[in-house]
Amino acid sequence: MFPLEYINISIRRSSLKTSQLVTRQITQCRTMARLCVCLLALAMLASVKAATREYFIAAQDILWNYVPGGGQFKDRDGETFAETWTKSSADRIGPVYRKAAYFQYTDASFSEEIPKHPQLGLLGPLIRAEVGDMIVINFFNNATGNFSIHPHAVFYQKMNEGVLDSYGARKDVDVDLPLVAFNWDENLSWYIDENIQRYCGDPARCVQLQQSADPAFVDSNRRRSLNGLQFSTMFGLQACAGSRVVFYNIGFGNEVDVHGIHFHGQDMKYQHTRGDTVSVYSATFVAAETTPQVPGDWLVTDVTENNERAGLSAIFSVFDCDAAGYKKSETYGIVRRYFLTVEETTWNYAPSGKDLRTGQDLTGPSASASYMESDKGHSFYQYESPNYQAPSQSQYPGPSQIQLTYTKARFFQYTNGAFKYRVASPEHLGLVGPVLKAEVGDTLVVSLKNTIPFPVSFLPHGLRYDSSEEFIAGTSYPGGIVGQGEVHNYTFYVPTDLLDGSYLPCRNFLYSSTYDIAKDQNAGLVGVLLVCRKGYFSSKEYKPKEIFLLLSIIDESNSLYTKPNTSVPDLKAAINGYIFGNLPQLDVCTNENVIWYVMSVGSALDVHTLTFDGNTFDENGNNRDARYLTPGATAALSMNPDNPGRWMLYSHSNLARENGMFAFYNVKTCKSSYTSKDQSGYGKTRDYFVAADELLWDYAPLPRSIVTGEDLFNPNTEGHIFVRHDPYFIGKVHKKAVYREYTDDSFKLIKPGENRDILGPVMVAEVGDTIRVTFKNNARIPFSIHVHGLKTSQKDSGVNYGDATAVAPGQVYQYVWQVPERSGPGRNDPNCIPWVYYSSIDPLKDTNSGLLGGLVVCRKGILDSYSRRKDVDRELFTLFTVMNENDSWYLEENIKMFAPARIGTNYQNDPRFVESNKKHTINGRIYGNNQNLIMIYNQKVAWNVLGLGTEIDLHTVHFHGHTYVQRSIDHKDDVVQIFPGMAEVVEFIADDPGTWLFHCHVLDHIAAGMETFYTVFKPAAAQDSKAY
Repeated sequence: MFPLEYINISIRRSSLKTSQLVTRQITQCRTMARLCVCLLALAMLASVKAATREYFIAAQDILWNYVPGGGQFKDRDGETFAETWTKSSADRIGPVYRKAAYFQYTDASFSEEIPKHPQLGLLGPLIRAEVGDMIVINFFNNATGNFSIHPHAVFYQKMNEGVLDSYGARKDVDVDLPLVAFNWDENLSWYIDENIQRYCGDPARCVQLQQSADPAFVDSNRRRSLNGLQFSTMFGLQACAGSRVVFYNIGFGNEVDVHGIHFHGQDMKYQHTRGDTVSVYSATFVAAETTPQVPGDWLVTDVTENNERAGLSAIFSVFDCDAAGYKKSETYGIVRRYFLTVEETTWNYAPSGKDLRTGQDLTGPSASASYMESDKGHSFYQYESPNYQAPSQSQYPGPSQIQLTYTKARFFQYTNGAFKYRVASPEHLGLVGPVLKAEVGDTLVVSLKNTIPFPVSFLPHGLRYDSSEEFIAGTSYPGGIVGQGEVHNYTFYVPTDLLDGSYLPCRNFLYSSTYDIAKDQNAGLVGVLLVCRKGYFSSKEYKPKEIFLLLSIIDESNSLYTKPNTSVPDLKAAINGYIFGNLPQLDVCTNENVIWYVMSVGSALDVHTLTFDGNTFDENGNNRDARYLTPGATAALSMNPDNPGRWMLYSHSNLARENGMFAFYNVKTCKSSYTSKDQSGYGKTRDYFVAADELLWDYAPLPRSIVTGEDLFNPNTEGHIFVRHDPYFIGKVHKKAVYREYTDDSFKLIKPGENRDILGPVMVAEVGDTIRVTFKNNARIPFSIHVHGLKTSQKDSGVNYGDATAVAPGQVYQYVWQVPERSGPGRNDPNCIPWVYYSSIDPLKDTNSGLLGGLVVCRKGILDSYSRRKDVDRELFTLFTVMNENDSWYLEENIKMFAPARIGTNYQNDPRFVESNKKHTINGRIYGNNQNLIMIYNQKVAWNVLGLGTEIDLHTVHFHGHTYVQRSIDHKDDVVQIFPGMAEVVEFIADDPGTWLFHCHVLDHIAAGMETFYTVFKPAAAQDSKAY
């Protein structure tokens, strides 16, 4: 829960004490989705003439049951797995907690409550309005704590005028249903102490467990739910077949709130695409529309491993309503049959036994193995509570533990139902099941034979099927379960509109066994479904090369073949089941068209940005070299590689990459003739003189939070841990290395320019230009400059493999980078797009030491003679990253200088010390200590947002006060998602003067200081400022 001071600032008024009443007016409605801070209410806007819509809302204390009705929840083996969350006991609180919630009333007397739909669960009332309306909120705080209402932007769709009727309901849809996926962490509730005393069978025992941060007790109070309801107990999630239904999917919460909401059997339209799985994270809002076709009970689950098992599920009931007059219009043509088996096999994650980047032995004392046994700062630490412990990196086994060979289960394809002759799959698929191909409108029949001693199933994403194939606990549905020795025939239908919005002829989807989704997928039961447009397979048109990549951190301690009583995680950061570069046969020709079909499954650790060194790809008209993936997500990336050599592809999460989630692809000059689109070298040559300088960096120059006003040196503030300075803690000042720009190659005079805190100089270019960077390493450690997106020789790439070399201390090296068309804006991009650069000799240590910056490439003619953009008035750059000083090259030196009592101690095992060194930064500053985030009223602003880090560096960046346009995806919002290795630009008109909050919306990150202000000056005030 946010601190109260934060809530005050976020809505720019004081929070309300108990029994106070306030009227809040919103005179300008924005065009997106909104969620409040402490308690949950929803708002949606449409587009029409103005009206005044008045609401009377109160916050009230309640007793909330996450599992109403109780009951026995059985898993597939009949075990009562849900008792951790459904039963009260001597050492558990149980399903009932005291909470606060929003309620709607008829008028200002707050005496007559308006009943809300039971499907809303714990959510507050649905607030509706149309663009141009005035919303008047009369808020009565009748709870025992200090609370408020803070709106976000609202759901926006291009609707007709008059979309709301006189009662405020939508006229253009039959049903609209909000769904909030959230790990409600009752350990962090204002009411946790009261709940322990009220509901624990032995309160003293529960207090002891709370104070010791007992993992089982802590987890029992984390309620994975939809709308605050667990284990499919939501009532009223229903519609008629043929009706028009909109689900408002909302994510909220912390680092672990990475959700892939899977609507089984439904064909959803969302974010300019179609599918059945919607990814949401903290402060993510996605409206998904569907017309349910098949009556029955359909699961709504979370494909992120273990969330469904822990209760995040619901049942969507579709009825055959006579009144709907619905008749199924689609007919299905070609029947495509596949014969699959599930078989036991032995799998080796690294057949060479080596890290193929370094050549070192994986089972010996190599750099790779030593990383896996060290404590490298992976953490889901909850900053609001000092009792939480950061998990150890020993989840990744060290040299004495590492194992490469395991018993797995795999899908295999056969020629017919005799299951005698196996169909070979491309070698690069590895552990991934065979690619099943179909066209829109087809019928897909899959005969599955199970040969292993565990029940399995077969469930493809994106297709329609009969609801009898659904396994729903506690019902008589067979669920398409296949026992050992059995054969089951599944029939699926490919929707005719499944490729709507796709610019490529084919799209990839996942299929897997979901009998026990975590164990089945960790065992290896995942494959690929490729759906193409009608007639594609028989057409004579050129077919691009197809490569399929599945990124997943596989937990061998939670597999079908895990030995009983195994408790230590055994994680493998794999691509197609291979680690440390062992994935074979990724060979492509220069300039040939290659489609990379990429996807991910797994847990909350599986936050990946698949990154391609050396070349870029086109996705929906956007030129990029990195694509984010979370569990259940898929993407099709079109590449025409123009840069010969052996290049790495990898997850940009430091955690995953350093533990082996990388492979190599070879770009070769082939005899085949492919046309080159390279037009670089015809523009300007732009010179930069950049040095890596060592300095002392202050994360918080003012010893207070600029946002809340709190004294960070006060031990009672939650930010104190990050600035604590005594013989045992380093504090807020650390020695670091940073990029700085100089005037010439003498490196004597730093070039004057805008202060962007820790960021290196912003380099700019237009398509066709050449960039020359003369780099001097003034530090005492070998470093480099590795840039994303541009065309470089491997020697000038700054990477840590192949011909690239580090620049030694005191040495100077000149990088030459080309800016071809594929490095600039794509056809759907804005005029300029950003890229990141950083030192990549040891990407983990180099970036955490401070060496990072940004680069912008524009269309031809956008830059003026001073290299400034002509199409905008103001350009800003912010980098969001958890800068982990535990992984800095300067850790030992910082300990000697600032925490001498730690010398010679086992400080790596002190979670408070480790946590104190994780700085949740915006441009290297915490708690609002940034500079120059300023602009003048009515300026057109281009704001570049960059990200680097680990799997916890999924940042949902929230702009208070303004709604931006993200032209690359044709989207308006006030929250932009940034993953490690990504860079995006948003644009807006600074039309609302004032000082506005700007922060990551992940709750843990806010509490740790990843928040600041930006200011829009009125013209007169701007003249007196020294902004720029």
